[in-house]
Amino acid sequence: MSISALPVPRATPASAGRGLGRAARRPEVAGAALVVLAVAAAAGAFGHAYVADDYFIILHNDRVHHLSQAWRLFAQTYWPPANSEALYRPLTTLVFAVTWAAGGGAPWLFHLVSVLLYAAVVLAVWRLACRILPAGPAWIAAALFAAHPVHVDAVANAVGQAELWVALWCLVAMILFLDWRRTHRALTGRQVATIAGVYALACLSKEHGIVLPGLLAVTELTLIDDDGGWATRLAGLGRLFLALALVACAYLLMRESVIGSWAGDYPTWAFAHASAATRGWTMLGAVPDVLRLLLWPTRLAVEYGPQEVPIRVRPDLTLVGPALVLVGAAGAGVRLRRRAPVVTFGVAWLAVTLLPTSNLLFPTGIVLAERTLFLPSVGVVMIGGAVAAWASAALADEPRRWRRAAAAVLVLLLLAGITRAERREREWRTDAELAWHRVQDAPLDYLNHYSYGHLLIANGYLADGEREMQLAMALFPGDPQPFAELGEAYAAAHRCPPAMPLFRHALDLLPKHPTARLGLARCLLEGGDYAAARSQARIGLSYPYEREAFRQVEHAADSALRVAGHPGGGRAG
Repeated sequence: MSISALPVPRATPASAGRGLGRAARRPEVAGAALVVLAVAAAAGAFGHAYVADDYFIILHNDRVHHLSQAWRLFAQTYWPPANSEALYRPLTTLVFAVTWAAGGGAPWLFHLVSVLLYAAVVLAVWRLACRILPAGPAWIAAALFAAHPVHVDAVANAVGQAELWVALWCLVAMILFLDWRRTHRALTGRQVATIAGVYALACLSKEHGIVLPGLLAVTELTLIDDDGGWATRLAGLGRLFLALALVACAYLLMRESVIGSWAGDYPTWAFAHASAATRGWTMLGAVPDVLRLLLWPTRLAVEYGPQEVPIRVRPDLTLVGPALVLVGAAGAGVRLRRRAPVVTFGVAWLAVTLLPTSNLLFPTGIVLAERTLFLPSVGVVMIGGAVAAWASAALADEPRRWRRAAAAVLVLLLLAGITRAERREREWRTDAELAWHRVQDAPLDYLNHYSYGHLLIANGYLADGEREMQLAMALFPGDPQPFAELGEAYAAAHRCPPAMPLFRHALDLLPKHPTARLGLARCLLEGGDYAAARSQARIGLSYPYEREAFRQVEHAADSALRVAGHPGGGRAG
């Protein structure tokens, strides 16, 4: 009675060329070549400053600036209290603290860690591919992964390390599972404990790690050949999946105790008040963007929100194509399970890894972002490796010029990917460059205009920032932040008449918005409506933010009312 994974043929794929075949049979050469590709694709991040979320999570986050009480990071949120107190990624945060201590906060060391992590993930993809594909196609799959431009967002900024860590741990667990299942019907206690431990590391690095049991189930269903019957297989794997369930429950309990939620980030305003049906139709409409980014990412952007991805409250004819693509992919996966199990594995991998940010189970903090495609792209390159294996067999008896042509196509693809990645990385050098490119890359995304407007206003370019904020509000009027920030800029310039409607609109959307409430109270105070200013300040004192500023407004309003002899003047209750 045999238990085996798919055979790993030693024959060299003809389409890869004789040179590639020899290299693929020499692991040290093949691995070194992949490291070179990974570094070439990612090294453009060296010399960059902190950008985007790096500022809040690393540069201005005192919790990662020392190691004296690093254990406390496991009881703290990923985002600092001054920002949102959301997400739970203590292991990634701990790595940030260690890196800060080692380099004195220098950004180049964070970028070096990212590049090294990326190379490690590429090697892990290769080792996984070697277990399910012939040597040459396995190398091709890993090479395509190394040169994939969609990975830039996970590598170019330091906080993207969360994506790298969770991918690395998931791949390590998959490799161990495949190796042990080849020789064991029931995994030993030590093997179960090891995989469960790696699962815990994945979850504590980024919430996407929660999907690892699904990936292991997909592997069992598609890549493991066990003639013992399903009852026997389930009995043999029972201890493993029970251990994984216990780890998942412990992680979710820890997460809920720290951030008060087991689900996810604060939902994006695009879905804050949307029904499950609206989220489903919207994400179905985003399927072409996901496919384009995974298969031909010539156009890249940090995020895709309204109106780059239109919010759909009901289905329409434009959704027929995306629906057919999903049905076709699922059908192909089922149909090819016996003849091309790696293709089925790749399709199932995509489905499992895209689920956490699909907004189908619950609203997440984004509509679509390239960084969240890092782990799903493993499934795509595995399908690419399967296609390479098929091409190898098809070209085996063809003239040598056809094999050389296939090798040339591969080289061109890799060069194109690395070139596009390098060009993309240049856009991440500074916050100013990134903000400007975000507007150029996705001009219909309101968040891009908001981010650019925020930067312009912060640097004193009020007119230009005003224009960008107004564009953001016109594209999507459902987010209070652009209204509050533009109102704050007006108020700072003593232009309260245009600021107050913006503050009121922001408060209609989010009654506990501290910036809008404080701005409205100050404008009322400046305009002489002292009773209304005091009323707004007293509401603001119930918030956990800006309490001292609200107290100052309250006292100023009380003083003005006393001077005016108003019967309502006096100490606030």
